[in-house]
Amino acid sequence: MANTYKAMRTNKKELKMQRKKTNILHHNLNAEYPVLQRGEGVYVFDNKGKRYLDAVGGVGVVNIGHGVEEVMEAIEKQMRTLAFSYNGTVDNQPAEDMAAKLQQWAPAGMGETKTLFSSGGAEANEGAIKLAYQYHWERGLPSKKKIIGRWQSYHGNTIGTLSASGRTSWRSMYDPYMLDFMHISPPYCYRCPWGESYPGCKMECAYALKKTIKQAGPENISAFLAEPVIGTSMSAVVPPKEYYPIIREICDEFDVLFIVDEVMTGVGRTGKPWGIDNWQVTPDIITTSKGISGGYSPLGVLMLNEKICKTIEDGTGLVTHSCTYGGNPVSCAAGLATLEYIEKNDLVSRAGI
Repeated sequence: MANTYKAMRTNKKELKMQRKKTNILHHNLNAEYPVLQRGEGVYVFDNKGKRYLDAVGGVGVVNIGHGVEEVMEAIEKQMRTLAFSYNGTVDNQPAEDMAAKLQQWAPAGMGETKTLFSSGGAEANEGAIKLAYQYHWERGLPSKKKIIGRWQSYHGNTIGTLSASGRTSWRSMYDPYMLDFMHISPPYCYRCPWGESYPGCKMECAYALKKTIKQAGPENISAFLAEPVIGTSMSAVVPPKEYYPIIREICDEFDVLFIVDEVMTGVGRTGKPWGIDNWQVTPDIITTSKGISGGYSPLGVLMLNEKICKTIEDGTGLVTHSCTYGGNPVSCAAGLATLEYIEKNDLVSRAGI
């Protein structure tokens, strides 16, 4: 055993000596990363000319392929016109156009939506958590502040979103900083946490939300946050058809908002505009990123339904939340061009085949 450990340490040292020098703090400091140089369609090429099939679009991001002329032209045109403006004090046309396009994509039950832009999914989810609470606060219900998430979920790597997540392997190192978020077990039929079998299980995984809300007190619960299809932490687990309708009913019964994290599942990836559309359920808040701009520029989206927007508008009328690059004109131009490309090529329905 001692010799094995010594050999492992020796190999590690040798690898360290062989690695090229870099000032980047990579995820794995003992690995050497290929240096990508260009992309073309579904392929990327490294600096040695090796070609790779970009099968997952980097990390579920490049959903229309590399080198799409229409998107690159839209970005170049916008960069030559206006590269930056701060959405806390001024507006810009690409952000307005992108928000209007997202209204066209929104589930009908959300009504007249309003969108808050950011740079990525974690920022969007942080905003959703904050604005869900503000909605209740504006109604004179300041105790409704707790968020319920699911184990094996993933919503981002900030302290707030990691606390809402149930990805234990990523939480453990930072456990002292994790906030007091509640979690229920996931709808994982293959290894049911209750030892049941679908469909005779009575959907305990969904009714666990009701039990948790009642135990904590409905007057304390702000929102339930979930990925429609559980992503990186459970490798695309699809809940049963009854799951989200039950979740929606429970949220309505206890005046709890339903936030869907569509960072992975949104923008047509499941054959519907949004992953949650497969269950014919309307959320209160949608967050998305990744494929919304096809990887051409960082973009995150937080979309609020009409009920939440009107409550804030009729109350303080103020949203004390913004991001430096939120509503960036170049990113919004990239997002708009991406959505138009998806529509033009009917990629949503083609993804469902």
